[in-house]
Amino acid sequence: MPDWVTRHARPALGMSPADLAAYVVLVSRSNAQGLTRPPYPLIAWEAGMSETTAAAAVKRLLGWGLVEVVEPGRQNHATVYRLVDRPDLPPVPDRPLSKSERRARTRRSQTPASWESGDAASAQAPNSRPQAPSTRVSGLPESGSEVDTEVDTTQVAVAQRALGVRADRTPDAGYLDAPTPAQVTLLQDLHILSGLGIPGTDRVDGWARLTSRDATALVALYQRDMDRGGGYAGPWAGDDDYDALSAEGQRWADAAMAPQDLI
Repeated sequence: MPDWVTRHARPALGMSPADLAAYVVLVSRSNAQGLTRPPYPLIAWEAGMSETTAAAAVKRLLGWGLVEVVEPGRQNHATVYRLVDRPDLPPVPDRPLSKSERRARTRRSQTPASWESGDAASAQAPNSRPQAPSTRVSGLPESGSEVDTEVDTTQVAVAQRALGVRADRTPDAGYLDAPTPAQVTLLQDLHILSGLGIPGTDRVDGWARLTSRDATALVALYQRDMDRGGGYAGPWAGDDDYDALSAEGQRWADAAMAPQDLI
């Protein structure tokens, strides 16, 4: 899938997982000229959705100008589409702040400005010797604050475990490699926890053929849509879908955690 789809089109157009999945099928079945003609039943099968959902997704792709009709469908002949290379798109919106970023902003807003703390010190001890300016960065925990340090470390460790990233690797290392087994498992869990059912084998195989970067973007997309849902829509213990979750996914289901707390 082209980089501009996940980096620009997805956030600018508000594309859903169904829209992306349908687009991936169209891309995977296109020729060198960008022509593709999978019928709705095939798109639905390979994308792991109903034909109604697949048809609606393709219509949205057409409306956004990501694909165009070259030859309308007729009896025994599916519609021929052309993938539009770099279509005109609206500007990319600002990325919403994550929970950790919102917490850091709150801490910074609660930290007194240097002139305020200086005035307070002068008022309390007018004859005291001036102190050297602090080298502490505003908004960060003091070196002796063990609580904040533990929270940040835990968040990093959990994220690394969820995405299969070793602690000694930089965030960009292996970004264009195939996704790790942990990433594919995480996508399966998020698909089920989103209330979309157990993903089909073809869909899971498609995830395994993504790059690590695209898999990470798809994880974020699932979490965004779960966050917009306003409540837990996944399975509960005793459901067939629940048994298909990994041990970690079952823990999330048991806790019915908010999407932003999953990783």
